[in-house]
Amino acid sequence: MVFTIRTFRVSITAVAVGALISLSSGAAFAQSSTYSSNYRNPDSTPAQTGTSQVQGLVDELNKLVDSASAARAADPNFLRDLRDLARRFDWPWRKRVLFDDFSDGNVTANPVWTVGGAPVNVDRFDGLRTRVSMEAPQATTQTRQSTDSGDIAVQILGQLLRQSSRSNEPEQQTPAPKRHEESILATSVGIANQFALQADIVFADAVNGYIELGVFQGTNGLGYRIGIRPGARNASVEMLRVGSRGSSVVDSAQIAAATWAPQQAAQPKTVLFTRDDAGDMSVSINGTVVLTANDRGFRDGFDGFIVRNGGGDYVVKSISGYSK
Repeated sequence: MVFTIRTFRVSITAVAVGALISLSSGAAFAQSSTYSSNYRNPDSTPAQTGTSQVQGLVDELNKLVDSASAARAADPNFLRDLRDLARRFDWPWRKRVLFDDFSDGNVTANPVWTVGGAPVNVDRFDGLRTRVSMEAPQATTQTRQSTDSGDIAVQILGQLLRQSSRSNEPEQQTPAPKRHEESILATSVGIANQFALQADIVFADAVNGYIELGVFQGTNGLGYRIGIRPGARNASVEMLRVGSRGSSVVDSAQIAAATWAPQQAAQPKTVLFTRDDAGDMSVSINGTVVLTANDRGFRDGFDGFIVRNGGGDYVVKSISGYSK
């Protein structure tokens, strides 16, 4: 029995060391290579871009840790550290449910996007461009309580989705939105409660702007979103829960101003928003985690992805969605 336990510990340690060596050598190669590290294969997930073997290794490590924990074959603190290591490189969202780089030059197919508010422009080479005037400031409080006070995003989204569901019915006259102080894009796709949303975005002119990305349920736009304010001095990101009474901020964090330096304006930034089984959510920009939070307000799956321009000039180069 002692021999078995020791062997088990050695096996776990070997896997952990192997993981570190594999990941470290990959990082070293990326630093020494003369090729660009910005290329993203649309058929691979972010965690698997460097090597397809990383996820397999993480899966094996998780299995060993689970077995060791059940058999009490290793120190709990050691197992916790191994779980933390595996979590850093895990990508549990294996099913890709959305990908669009707008290379077809439109938003009406593969996938189908519905657009409301200010119009968007699509270029097969540059991507999707959305511009909204920033003359009227987009104020947000910690709790925005009712749609009466102007959650126009929910109103537009609900109208768009209702129109989409009636696409085969006789055309009816519907009132147009009264203002174009924002632009909404939404696409319907089945998503589990655990998801990942990644977008490569050029923040062309957004010093005082505001952009949201997230998931929604039904025609009322309920769900989770992240909002990015790339201000010159007070750049921030916030995590929002959009409920039946309006949206509230789950948590927020400041972002280093250097992230939005003028010389980087033309460079796309990779924004990644994830949610796991435990309700833990994370936001990263260019691979750096800028915000984490936990919320269990929604336990069911979601019906699609949404992008909202609340002010500014942005180019969405590509967007991908994953579901567990």
